[in-house]
Amino acid sequence: MRVQWSLFLLGAFCWTIVDNMSSPPGDQDHLQKEEQDWRTWAIGRLWEERERIGHTPLIKYPVRGLPFLQLYLKDESATPTRSLKHRFAWALALWSVVEGLVTRNSSTYESSSGNTAAAEAYMYSAIGIPFYAVVSRNLEQAKIDNILGNNGQLIKTDDSTRGQLAKETAARTGGFYVDQHGNAEKAEDFTESGGYGHESGNVFHEVLAQLRDDPEIPRKAVDYFVHCAGTGRCLKTKESFYVNATCFHTLH
Repeated sequence: MRVQWSLFLLGAFCWTIVDNMSSPPGDQDHLQKEEQDWRTWAIGRLWEERERIGHTPLIKYPVRGLPFLQLYLKDESATPTRSLKHRFAWALALWSVVEGLVTRNSSTYESSSGNTAAAEAYMYSAIGIPFYAVVSRNLEQAKIDNILGNNGQLIKTDDSTRGQLAKETAARTGGFYVDQHGNAEKAEDFTESGGYGHESGNVFHEVLAQLRDDPEIPRKAVDYFVHCAGTGRCLKTKESFYVNATCFHTLH
């Protein structure tokens, strides 16, 4: 009987401690509620941006002398930032918010040669988050203007130290290093979304949907995909989706 009573007391004591530790003070409840409300709002705001992008044009380009060749150009310059990286930046921003890596009081940092930074500046600005692009000292003025025009801020350094400086600055200030190269596979969609209202942001999903739905395109299968590549990261995220969806040949 004594043993049973001791076990009962131990159980009650442990339960009391856990219960007290798991009940935050009232102000912490309030802060958590504010953060949850902001995250819900930010996710909704980013989905509004996804709908705003819509489907960028798929343009048929006639090739003289090759009447049986169907060549289509995907015009990603139709996005608000006129950047190929616009939808990729959307995926990174949404992922970082959903995972709780970016909160309402965060600042964000990215190492970029320009295009991704402009698009990320646009996305994070849309949800009220400061964005700092760590760029090369000799970055072209057009790219600088695009970053600043989308409410981004610049940190200039030598090209070889961009990544390290972005990471260190984020750590020092308590911000978030977006790391487009390291986190692309976590943020991008590689599977078909079907007919859901919140469709995949991957450009290949869109290409396949446009081919399928356009009655003026007689042949729906793609034999070759031609893509320009810088670092190859943007191409890799699209290729991974396409490999999951169908078979094709790639020309880089």
